[in-house]
Amino acid sequence: MNPFIDEGSIVFGEKFVGRYEALSLIEDRVVSGLSCLAIVGQGRMGKSSLAYHALVHQRQRLAERRILVLSLNLPSFQNRTDLFRKIIWLAREELEEYAPNLLGEVRVERFLQKTQQGNLEWLDLQDTVQQFFKFLKRREWGAILILDEFDAARTVLRGDLQAFQTLRELAYQPEWRVGLVTLSRRSLEEIEVQSEAISNLHGIFDTYYLPRFSFNELTELVKRVTHAGLSYSPELTQDIYEHTGGHPYLSVKLLSRLVTLWLETHRIDLDHAFEQVQLMFVEYYGELLRLLKEDESDRKLLEVVCGPVIKATRQDAGKLERYQLIQPSGESYQGFSDHFTKYLNAQSQIIDLWEVWKNTECALRDFIINAMQKEYGSVWEENVEAKFSELRPVFEKCRSHRDNARKFLGEQASHRLLDYASPRGYWKIIELHWQHFSNRLGKTKKEWQERFELIKSVRDPMAHNAAHSLHPDRIKQAEIYCRELLEAISPIK
Repeated sequence: MNPFIDEGSIVFGEKFVGRYEALSLIEDRVVSGLSCLAIVGQGRMGKSSLAYHALVHQRQRLAERRILVLSLNLPSFQNRTDLFRKIIWLAREELEEYAPNLLGEVRVERFLQKTQQGNLEWLDLQDTVQQFFKFLKRREWGAILILDEFDAARTVLRGDLQAFQTLRELAYQPEWRVGLVTLSRRSLEEIEVQSEAISNLHGIFDTYYLPRFSFNELTELVKRVTHAGLSYSPELTQDIYEHTGGHPYLSVKLLSRLVTLWLETHRIDLDHAFEQVQLMFVEYYGELLRLLKEDESDRKLLEVVCGPVIKATRQDAGKLERYQLIQPSGESYQGFSDHFTKYLNAQSQIIDLWEVWKNTECALRDFIINAMQKEYGSVWEENVEAKFSELRPVFEKCRSHRDNARKFLGEQASHRLLDYASPRGYWKIIELHWQHFSNRLGKTKKEWQERFELIKSVRDPMAHNAAHSLHPDRIKQAEIYCRELLEAISPIK
């Protein structure tokens, strides 16, 4: 049996690995002190599993200490009213299981009935929530409220200072103090800024940036291969660490594939296993960069790791390190794993190439249009299409793209047909009119055909978010050809 087959789901109990520092912090800070803790980390680092294992899975033990555990997923709610109503009713469900005697009290029933009123004003709901937890505390019961995916506060609680302040009051006021745990990809301070609520909720929280697995924690995970009949060795942990940097999700993915191959072939082949999950790794990296793109941190990450550093600061590097995206390497930084570092280097080359290609493409269109207008006049497209039937598909495709652009952009869409062509279309026109271009381009027709083919083979995957399939050497060569082409067709001064 594959012990890693439940990859991607919440892990708790016997399947839970490591996190001893975090578990100790939660026990001391949240359970014993009913204080506030923000657990922050990139996606799939195990934030939800940590909170579930440490708190939700321990509901019965904590109930014996007269503490209720309430866990909510913030994106499930549309607004503050839905959220705070659910908090009360979830608390009722927990009381029904662990303290049914409290439900018999008139005040509890009154609180619950009040939250069901359709015309309930916000201030009344706020007061009801506070009074409910005040009642619990007087009965010597505490509560821990877990808010998962708290990044969604940017939309669910957008501009809602009162909602943020109510959460703050719940956790801060001694009359009804609730232990508050948030799980998010960004820091609370960033979330508050992006929510435009001008809140200071983050001021009452300790922040814990969830790290990747340490080598010892990863060893604990890797040793589970023995459950499937594989023999364990420290070298296997080292190999997994080099591929994943100790990232929990990526490590489990790789180990799951390794064990599956073992069960099928009875061979331990980590290289083959990694080959099969590599696309999934790349997709995950893409998710990370898309998240970072919101505040241009993606570009800063590339600068810090790949250079040159233009906008990134030491503070940016420190933030990226806290988020476990980079790690020090001598006087500089690298990605959290060797593979992620290689991915970032490739992405940096892709961005550089795309910028060079856009400049080259604009110049190339002008270059072709000027030459064609000299030969065929202002309606050169019609004349060229009439003369060369093999160009008809090129122009038909351009017209289709132009018509589509006009539907969405109206008059803002470009009227020039060539603005909708591809590298292959540009080359087809040049090839059929080589005598008009050969002097400026310099090299032979065959040499330029090979250059355009390589540029197209790199440009198309980039345009369709499939750049992960490109070898860095091809990207670099395409950039060299673009710069060569741009230099050849630039206006002579």
